[in-house]
Amino acid sequence: MLVGRQRCEVWLLRLAMFVGLLSAVVTVIYLTPVPDLQFASCDRPCHELDWPMICRFRLVLEQHQSMGGWCGDCPKNLTHCFRYGCVIAEGLTRRILTANKQLPGPAIQVCENDILVVDVVNRLPGQGVTIHWRGQKQSESPYMDGVPMLTQCPISSYTTFQYKFRAAQAGTHLWHSHTGNEFLDGIFGPLIVRKADRVEEQRTLYDVDDRNHILVLNEWGSGSAGDFPILVNGVFHKDKLMPKLTVTPGLRYRIRVVHAGGGNSCPFFVSVQNHEMLVIALDGKSIKPVNARTVQINQGERFDFVLSAYAEPADHLIQVRTNCTKMEGLAAVSYNLTEPSRAQPQLQISPLESQITMDLMSTLTSKECTKESVMCLNEISSIHDIPEPLNKPKMDVTLYLPFDYIEASTDHLGRAGLVPRLGNATFMFPSSPILSQPDEIDVDEFICNEHHTPERCSATAPVCECTHIVEIPLKSSVEIILINKDKYSSNDHVFHLHGHSFRAVGIGHDVKDVDIESIKQLDRQGKLMERNLVTAVEKDTITVPKDGAVALRFVATSPGYWLLHDQSASHWASGLDILFKVGETSDLPPVPEHFPKCGSWVGPQFFLI
Repeated sequence: MLVGRQRCEVWLLRLAMFVGLLSAVVTVIYLTPVPDLQFASCDRPCHELDWPMICRFRLVLEQHQSMGGWCGDCPKNLTHCFRYGCVIAEGLTRRILTANKQLPGPAIQVCENDILVVDVVNRLPGQGVTIHWRGQKQSESPYMDGVPMLTQCPISSYTTFQYKFRAAQAGTHLWHSHTGNEFLDGIFGPLIVRKADRVEEQRTLYDVDDRNHILVLNEWGSGSAGDFPILVNGVFHKDKLMPKLTVTPGLRYRIRVVHAGGGNSCPFFVSVQNHEMLVIALDGKSIKPVNARTVQINQGERFDFVLSAYAEPADHLIQVRTNCTKMEGLAAVSYNLTEPSRAQPQLQISPLESQITMDLMSTLTSKECTKESVMCLNEISSIHDIPEPLNKPKMDVTLYLPFDYIEASTDHLGRAGLVPRLGNATFMFPSSPILSQPDEIDVDEFICNEHHTPERCSATAPVCECTHIVEIPLKSSVEIILINKDKYSSNDHVFHLHGHSFRAVGIGHDVKDVDIESIKQLDRQGKLMERNLVTAVEKDTITVPKDGAVALRFVATSPGYWLLHDQSASHWASGLDILFKVGETSDLPPVPEHFPKCGSWVGPQFFLI
């Protein structure tokens, strides 16, 4: 009898526990907001409970005409200026290259972890092209990184290539061509990957993230040196003709800014008339907010800022300027006067007023950085501390990579010219994509690494043209020290790393006359630079100052072949590059089925007999 009673009590206890657990689960499900089911496309609010969507886009690359027939009576009739197909640029009629007859190309906006399927249709006569998705690591899909002759063949004229990859890295990014002049002309656009509001770290700092509040900045190379226009969203201002960002008084807006570059590789200064900017992200990565009147970024970089619409209701200019040209780019923040102010009476002044405001926040390093009112890259902090093992004194792999130019013979006539070198080699692209067609590359002719150098590269030759590869074990911690030894240019150099983001842990100066072995010795002694191993900012693009050095750290988690290259279109195609092979060949995902092939073709020797 007693045993039966005990068994009954045990079952009752189990039943009570089950009912309690079930009640808790039901309560959690009931109180958890669910996504709005009416959104059947990728243009939707992002929600953490959503399944990733497959998002299809089509980019048609073709010749077009600025201020052509598509523009009607523009600029006399301003509504005609913003018709589909009307490219304004600097307001002159000329032949240009575009994507979907737009400048910049269409904005691709998705939610984090959506699957992107992009059909790129190349209608450029006689020009191969690829598209690179800056900011996306492509860990699952290295074949979709879009680097010609490394990850894929260039897309031939009048053919289509389909890119498929997961948009795994949230933030403000950039898609652009990666084969030369197309990038300078107009084949680029913003790539925006949003997080769900509940997982966005900076969400409490703004009220509105409008899909139209994007500023794409680029140089337009039609002018002479020192006299070229700066385009904002494809427009060089004239009278009232300029892009406008509409805001409602009293609200806080997230604005996304992309520096798409150009032929002169100039950094831009961005400011908003009568407003301060609360900068919350660089290169798509969240930072500890910085209040600034002016922000300076270099080409390829991006930043997000919060604009508080607390100024006098009117149109306020967004100014974009550079030291390279007298012409500035303009847009406007336009207050919607038909909407009542959303601000409470006590919030008529900005809540950021109590925060110290910098005159300048810059991702570059210069003499200005010593001023108290200027914040440069080494003082900007990530919102997330550096994880292990990157916060350790020593990395698994440390690479010292000097780059410079030397005078050497550049043609068969022996005429001298400046030849770029990175890591003591001038990069040459292989004859076939090394990722998808490795067996078709003549190793003896093209490849150089620590174990092998082409026969034509003698030990005494100042220049060795080859496909320079550095092998990095998968999941190893890596530090790269880029050293600017360029004595022929007064400009900084901007480098971009594919496949990974990095922590910019240190910046050194005055290395112009110091040889590499002495630099290594200074670094071992802790005298080369001071490293920030706690809050260093996370980026994918970095400026190496004149006669300076930078230290970058990352964990090599993405198997594949990843390019590190000078950002300038004229430099990356001529030798300031190096290729990192992360992992073994067996670690690479298989080549996609029916992946396009290309390479050299030489007819039989008896062809002309």
